[in-house]
Amino acid sequence: MPEQMGQKFILCVIIQDEVFTVPQKILETFYDWPESRGVQVICCAGQSQPPPIAGILLHGWLQEKTDYYEEVETDHRAKDDQFNDLRERICL
Repeated sequence: MPEQMGQKFILCVIIQDEVFTVPQKILETFYDWPESRGVQVICCAGQSQPPPIAGILLHGWLQEKTDYYEEVETDHRAKDDQFNDLRERICL
């Protein structure tokens, strides 16, 4: 591995899950660094995800900031009977 040989290794892609729980100011600070180095950042979030503790929802900011923005309206996991059974047992 390059980092074990004293070389620095910069990722080409960063995947950020649960992005809507992070305040916008923190995301702005974080995304300036990879963007300046040509690193692609993929943001994922769920519709039922709570908003950040401080700040606003990031839909508008992400739409303006990104080259590509897509909202997936269908929860494909809900079509899996085993997943639904597990989710019900967890809730109980």
